[in-house]
Amino acid sequence: MAITHIQSGSGSVSATQPGYLTALTAAFGSATSAGNLIVVTTITGAIYGSATPPITDAAGNSYTQVEYPSYYNDTYIGATGDVATYCIQVSYSLTTLPNAGTVTATYASNSFKGAARMFIDEYAGIPPSSVLDTHVSVSHDISGGISAPQSLSITPTNSGELVYAVTDCGSTPSGFTAVQDALVTAYPGYYQDHFYESHILSCPAGANVIQSSCGQIGVAVAFNAQTGYFIPRWVSI
Repeated sequence: MAITHIQSGSGSVSATQPGYLTALTAAFGSATSAGNLIVVTTITGAIYGSATPPITDAAGNSYTQVEYPSYYNDTYIGATGDVATYCIQVSYSLTTLPNAGTVTATYASNSFKGAARMFIDEYAGIPPSSVLDTHVSVSHDISGGISAPQSLSITPTNSGELVYAVTDCGSTPSGFTAVQDALVTAYPGYYQDHFYESHILSCPAGANVIQSSCGQIGVAVAFNAQTGYFIPRWVSI
């Protein structure tokens, strides 16, 4: 069974919002199906703090965090006197309950001040017994205006896998299909970074998928593809 991309959604909070961020949400436009994979990425640009928020949805599915790389940029020290810290968190759920609806990232009290963006995606064709194959991340701090674009490489084990990526490389990585993108501003007038969400729906086994210049930060995750016939675990026989 080939992996298919069903739908996407997104949500954001501006850096101009007052006070500390408490929650970030995004909603699917249509009902999700039990047994499908939901991938959730939160991107934060902070002038204060950082966080790894737990992910929940309206149906009550459980989410697993995969990667959480971060980098800081001290090139511009704004009115706050702080540096900007950018973080990408990727989480997933092989859902057992339908109608995920709104997905929420909940931040601890007084832990984060800045801007945030959420990408959510639903995929079909992921095996219930073995969801995750492999994952990687890279990051590099910018100090004194000196940057060093990173190389992001991932090698799926099996044929037909979904390779999901989020990078700040300036465009969609070569060989990937664009899904969503967002400009995240940590502090108005000072800190901005553009992030790109993309995927390969059916990657060949052993293919060394490389983005030679993924920017300062990037995440890539390979999810297994369903092969043969199976009975979903939520079906009683």
